[in-house]
This record gives sequence, C-alpha cells and structure tokens, in this order.
Amino acid sequence: MRDTSTFGDGVAHLAHVGGLITGMVCGYFLREFSPLHQNFLYQFEVDEWRAAKKSGNSVQISETALRILSFNPFNDLVIEDFMNSLIEGYSKRPIATEHMKITKLFPVYFKFCINNKKFDELILALNRIQPHSNLEPLLRYRNLNDLVTMGDLCVQKNEYLLSVTFYIAFIHSYPNSKLALNIQQTIKNILEHLDPNEYNISVLKTLTSNTHNVFLKKLLFDYLQQRNTQISEAA
Repeated sequence: MRDTSTFGDGVAHLAHVGGLITGMVCGYFLREFSPLHQNFLYQFEVDEWRAAKKSGNSVQISETALRILSFNPFNDLVIEDFMNSLIEGYSKRPIATEHMKITKLFPVYFKFCINNKKFDELILALNRIQPHSNLEPLLRYRNLNDLVTMGDLCVQKNEYLLSVTFYIAFIHSYPNSKLALNIQQTIKNILEHLDPNEYNISVLKTLTSNTHNVFLKKLLFDYLQQRNTQISEAA
C-alpha cells in the first residue's frame, strides 16, 4: 500500500504558505491603493466621518465625532476638524453646551496643535473663544514649556492680550517655577504697551476677577485703574 501521509502533509504546508503569500500581497495592494488614515482604527470610522462632513449638518457632525472619539479618543484628525467646527460655531453662537464640548476636548486639541506646530491655527481658535468666555482656565496645567513657548510666540506675532493670558495661566499652574518671576515682569512690560481698547479692558477685567495670585491681581488692577484715570482726564 502506498503511504500518502507525507504527500498530504506537503500539500497542507504549501497551502498555508500560499495563503500567507496571498494575504501579504493583498494587504500590500490594499495599503497602497486604499490606505486607512493613520488616525482611524476602522474603515467605518472613515466612512461615517466623510459622510458627516459632506452633510454639513452640525448636529450630525457633532454626534459622529463624539461616537468616534468614544472608542478612539486619540483620533487627531477628527479632533482637529471637530474642534475647529465647534469653535467657529461657538464664536457665532456662544452656548453653554458647545463650551462644555470644547472644554472636554481642548487638552487633546491643544497638544495636537503643539506637536504638529499648528500655532497659527491654535491662536486663531483661542481668539475666537476669548471674546465669549474666560480663556485662561482652559490653558491651565498645560505643559510648562508649551505655555511659555506660546506666550513668547504671541508676543512675536503682536498678540499681546493672548500672550498675557498664556503667561497668567503659567503662573497659576506653576507658581513655584524658577521662571515665574521673569514671567511676571514680562506681563508687566506687555501691559505698559497694551492698547487700552474696550475689548482688551473687558478681558483684563475678567482675568483680574478670576485670579487669586496677589501679584497678578495688583498688577492688573493697577493697569485698569491707570487706564480709567487716563480716560477720565481725556474726557
């Protein structure tokens, strides 16, 4: 009788090897010609997010983004798109529910912008938020170097009010840092050249009422008093 066990084992082995090679080839072509974005875990995420954005329906976009982020919280692409949409809508119609969503997602969005050097996008977003709510608490307890870097960058870009907000967040977050004294002096120097327009005064009043730091409160209060005196004398 002929022993076919060896022959059968060889066929099975070849079938496994063939299946492996076929899978690798198919995987290669799928990756090259239909790649899944690195931020997405599943294809249905991509499909749902594209459909939501295409619809232009803010409710659908919000619900889809929150659903995706519930199981893939580090999907930077969805976070960036969703936050920009949220902030733009909030700047036009500032309601509490939208602010709550912004507050929840802001730490991840902030880090995303820093890591990808999207500084101008971050500055634009913050300038849209600040007229409608106290921005400084959102910035508290962000990375020490990130706060200083953004504060310095805002000075370079003549975004003086935003730079003051970053520096105040730094002092509130890291009051015992060796940089705190230098930051306080920087705030004082900026205030000496800050345009005392109605918007700047309004934001500084909010910052003054929300700080418990004695130095900051006195510094901001003195600035506001000095500007009030100048306005009264001019009148």
